[in-house]
Amino acid sequence: MRSERDKNAARAQIVRAMGIGMVGGGQSQNSYGSWTAGDPVALARPPEDFEHGTFGPATPVRPSPVDTAPQGLNRAQPRRWQYPPTWNMPKPPGTEGTRLTSFATLRALADMSSFLRMCIDKRIEEILGLEWDIVPTIDAASSILDDVDRADFQYRRAQAIAFFQRPDPEFDTFHSWLRAALEDVFVIDALSIYIAPPRVPGHGLFGTDLAALALIAGETIRPMLDLQGGRPQPPAVAFQQYIFGVPRVDMVDIITDEEMDNELGVPQSALRGDQMLYLPYHRRTISPYGLSHVESVLLPATIEMSKQMYAKTYYTEGNVPASWVIIGNADTPQQVRQWQDSLDATIGDIGARHQVTVLPANSKAEETKPNAFSDNYDMANKEEILGVFGLTAMEMGMMPGRSGSSGGMAGSAHMAQIGANASNRTATKPLLMFLKRNLFDLVLQKFAGQKDMQWKWLGLEAEVDPDKKLAAETLLVAGGLRTRDEIRLEHGWKPWGLPLTAMPTVQTPDGVVSLAAPATDTTNPDVNNPEIRDIDTAGGVTENEDPDSNSENTNPDVGEGATGGVTHPDPTGGSGGRTDNTPNPNTSSPLHDSMPAPGSVAPPSDQPTTKSAMTELDQLRGYIRHGRDIKKFETTYLSNSALQIVAENLPVRGLASTIKMVQSEIEREGDPIYAEVAEATAVLLRRARYGNISEWGMLDGIAHLMKAVVDDPQIDLLVGELTPKSNSGECLDVLEKFDDLRRRSLQE
Repeated sequence: MRSERDKNAARAQIVRAMGIGMVGGGQSQNSYGSWTAGDPVALARPPEDFEHGTFGPATPVRPSPVDTAPQGLNRAQPRRWQYPPTWNMPKPPGTEGTRLTSFATLRALADMSSFLRMCIDKRIEEILGLEWDIVPTIDAASSILDDVDRADFQYRRAQAIAFFQRPDPEFDTFHSWLRAALEDVFVIDALSIYIAPPRVPGHGLFGTDLAALALIAGETIRPMLDLQGGRPQPPAVAFQQYIFGVPRVDMVDIITDEEMDNELGVPQSALRGDQMLYLPYHRRTISPYGLSHVESVLLPATIEMSKQMYAKTYYTEGNVPASWVIIGNADTPQQVRQWQDSLDATIGDIGARHQVTVLPANSKAEETKPNAFSDNYDMANKEEILGVFGLTAMEMGMMPGRSGSSGGMAGSAHMAQIGANASNRTATKPLLMFLKRNLFDLVLQKFAGQKDMQWKWLGLEAEVDPDKKLAAETLLVAGGLRTRDEIRLEHGWKPWGLPLTAMPTVQTPDGVVSLAAPATDTTNPDVNNPEIRDIDTAGGVTENEDPDSNSENTNPDVGEGATGGVTHPDPTGGSGGRTDNTPNPNTSSPLHDSMPAPGSVAPPSDQPTTKSAMTELDQLRGYIRHGRDIKKFETTYLSNSALQIVAENLPVRGLASTIKMVQSEIEREGDPIYAEVAEATAVLLRRARYGNISEWGMLDGIAHLMKAVVDDPQIDLLVGELTPKSNSGECLDVLEKFDDLRRRSLQE
């Protein structure tokens, strides 16, 4: 065995290797860092970086960790902030020493101060005056082009609107609920919403376990901390409600059913009914609590209250004696007291501080603090409060910069008109976006599972002259910067879905010319042109069935030479739609781009066009090899979807593999059977990504499509490789394997 001396020598060698040098006075750093010796908690300290020079910074002190390193890491993780020890021990919320005052004081101040109440109500009423709506997300709006999808969205939108019209049964309307929520934001900044479950599981909004957004008094909720000072993640307790000074309920941070099953590995019932949405608006790193508007103006609001109390006492008990009386023959204190008692008895004692006071002869009285109901600081103090609330003096009917001046009842309305309003106030829009992203969109997309929906506040945009707006939109369309269908979607109108309206065009002396297909006579587009194909609907689809259904295909005998195409469920509810062969910018989305558009290359009957696309692909290969930007490559025969496939897969697969994949795809796209299966697969993937169908419904639908062409048990294994998040390369790999199976089955 090694001797103790050898061990010490080895330890010293390790210390030297880690760069532990000498500090001031010749004292070895290891002398005060020995309590960490043997623990891999510090980084190397090369002496030349810190000590090889005069007046150097000295080698950094070795850390003394307070936490154990997590499994798989050699060093402890940093804490988010220096929280007080034993934070999670029983204490009433807000009494941990990180707040300026208690929640009760903030509530009382907001109720007692008339000026503070005016500021709070002004901000709340501005927001209550805005209308709201539930609209498609940007990606979803561009994909809703047929009547079936539009009707489906409107049906689900009506359910969501009905829920938000009364999100909490305790409040009769949405506006009364929102007023109470905003009160907690402005006064205590502790908006707390309990995700209330339904009485029967699965009977909440859209079949989820969300029955109501129940408002909870924020001062009763105390956030817990994990070891790093952050919010504990489920299933650990994240919040406790204190009633009568004692924790009564444990609650967890928000989490969806999918996360419960896939990530936590705990039964759904273990976390159902105990989720809390805790939303401080002014979050900081030094506290889990927020910093409310009222707490931010605690000092000026207290001064304002003291000034009001000063005025109140003047008209009640009084602040100073009303008058002084100097008695000529009162030479001693006893004589002064006799005269004082005599006057009090004659006129009555009307208050200990509001009375006639007797002074000896030759006395002189001077006020050290004269009465001042209004001074130059009054308006400055008010403007401090107004500044925190994002208001102006003119909105409150006061003239800025003047001592307590007011515009009066008549002038208030006039000055409010020239002041800021909810549509352009810099403080209002961030709060509205906070509520949209952290509350309403979260409920719609994460809890209700409607990923294609979003909350929208109406009236935030500045009012624009309709004539000027129409002229601006016309110029954008004429210049090819916008399409007609884009403009119609923004107005909430149904897009035309025609080649001339879906693609960018420019106005020329000879008429309207499409930028997507300059060689085509766009003034009279031929919708029967074989190069013009629909990329948004399943062209050959003939049955309008639910894609999740397991019904048998009505035409299972379709072969490679069949002319009717594959007969399968119609995921889009129809076979009409756009007729051009270039991706519609209104339908561009990660899922649209994840599959090549059927018809994006010429059909096999047009061999010269297919050959030209291959030649152009060869040119693209050389273009990329020279380090040029693929976005600047101009195509004539090669489709935009092919360019998208190259751009997406080039960083992952490399140039040779990506070009080979596109070549194979161009050849396969000439096969109508393959094209229709690929097209319908893309539609099902898109609907699954937007949450219109479940992932299992998507997989069953795709498997049903493929089995209608080739009955092979390996189809289920192929389809199982897909998810709604599959990129174009993964989708094409699955379709390539499907095509190989189909060709082998035909040979057999």
